[in-house]
Amino acid sequence: MGCVITVFPVEKLNIAASSPQWLKLPSKVDAKLGYTSSLSETKLYSKIGGTMPNIKGDDGALKTIFSNSKIIAVVGHSEKSSRASYQVAKFLQAVGYRVYPVNPMVKQIDGQSCYPSLEAIPEPVDIVNVFRHPDYLPEIVESAIAVQAATLWTQLKIYHPVAEKKAIEAGLNEMMDACIQIEYRRLYR
Repeated sequence: MGCVITVFPVEKLNIAASSPQWLKLPSKVDAKLGYTSSLSETKLYSKIGGTMPNIKGDDGALKTIFSNSKIIAVVGHSEKSSRASYQVAKFLQAVGYRVYPVNPMVKQIDGQSCYPSLEAIPEPVDIVNVFRHPDYLPEIVESAIAVQAATLWTQLKIYHPVAEKKAIEAGLNEMMDACIQIEYRRLYR
């Protein structure tokens, strides 16, 4: 799936030279990928009219997301070490990401606080990685939008077309039905 890039002349956006830095247009938009080199600029570009691509199959977009992300919320994180959510979270921590477990049924995982929702996490989240049944995706997307996450990533066999559409319309990068650990290893062997 490709992307649509909408270019706006600065004068039509009513962005004054005195606007705060976060309101300014990104200085360099990559016409091939349809977004800029930083996730905050990516989200801004999306909000002002660019349409973010489904990033599946776009290795350049995936590398940009991996390299610019620092904080990942794992929704559906299990305390059981035999579960994929636990193993993937440990992998993400091992490669340098700060991982927040999200599971309202668990208080702690390996001594780390577990949060009941995305909204309860004490700092901004870059990637929301989902290990929940697809029926829960619409409400998870709502939460991801509310916390202004940059990317929604659902694990293998987790797909919901309505949630996907809502995520894209809200400007989130989205990757459904793909393992974040497999993709990371594929790109950074």
